[in-house]
Amino acid sequence: MKNWGIAVGLIVGIAGSGPAIADEIELVNGDRLKGHVVERTEHHIVFEHAQLGRLELPVSSVAPEPGDVALSAVQDDVDAAAANALEPKAEWKSSFELGGSAVFGNSDTQTMTIAVGSTRETERHRTELGLRYYYDASNGDRTDNKLRAGIQHDWLIPDSRWFWFASGAYDYDEFESWEHRVAGHGGVGYEWFTKEDFQLSLRAGLGAVREFNSPNTNTRPEGLLGYDLAWQITEKQSFESRLRIFPDFDDTGEYRLLGHVGWKVLLDEEMNMNLFARIEDEYQSKVGPNSKHNDLRIAVGLAFDF
Repeated sequence: MKNWGIAVGLIVGIAGSGPAIADEIELVNGDRLKGHVVERTEHHIVFEHAQLGRLELPVSSVAPEPGDVALSAVQDDVDAAAANALEPKAEWKSSFELGGSAVFGNSDTQTMTIAVGSTRETERHRTELGLRYYYDASNGDRTDNKLRAGIQHDWLIPDSRWFWFASGAYDYDEFESWEHRVAGHGGVGYEWFTKEDFQLSLRAGLGAVREFNSPNTNTRPEGLLGYDLAWQITEKQSFESRLRIFPDFDDTGEYRLLGHVGWKVLLDEEMNMNLFARIEDEYQSKVGPNSKHNDLRIAVGLAFDF
């Protein structure tokens, strides 16, 4: 037994002093390195090489081995981050509109329209912000005092005409049966026409609306049906149109409608100054006793793009 123990010890000692089995890793450029993996994390691999010494390699430089799910997942994350970093950042495109008129004489009348809007679009997202204010006065008495603000965000699907959207809106109107109104909707859209100079998209969704200082202050569910149209007529002229119909699910048969058409022509390229004309209509089938169903507004003025 003593001799057997000596023999086993000699065998273990010889095996321990012999060359260890080397690790081999492949780099993404095709090079292979033989040595020993000292440490591996989700961010780097520490590798001991006979000639190059100790190397700390980022996982993005190492090709994943077959079945190495963890390293493959990390590599996928790195590739996605790199792709996002290389994608150019989309800039906001904004515009400012100012329109109005004034008459002084037998009657004093002043009208004013102010609007600010911004849009940004990437491969996967499209965002639109807008604010519009209307003011009319006749002989010192206000006849129109309205503010509308809204946001719309689209989640685009690459290589598909379908997209998802969400929108929110706030309205203030001094002369409506309600004073404040908020609404939010979400749904699906479809890019029907997507030519370079002509785009038409359709939308359908669900949401809710609530009025304040109104005979009906309940939150009401409603639908959304609509379209967005943009037409670049010439290099200097453009036309747009938008329509939203909101069927009232709480009171079947009732609905409200919001739509507009607008035209712009470039006057000064250096100043990005345009002449614009805009017609906007808002209709509500159910209103208070002293309110009209229809509000039609026409504005003409100057628009500056920046």
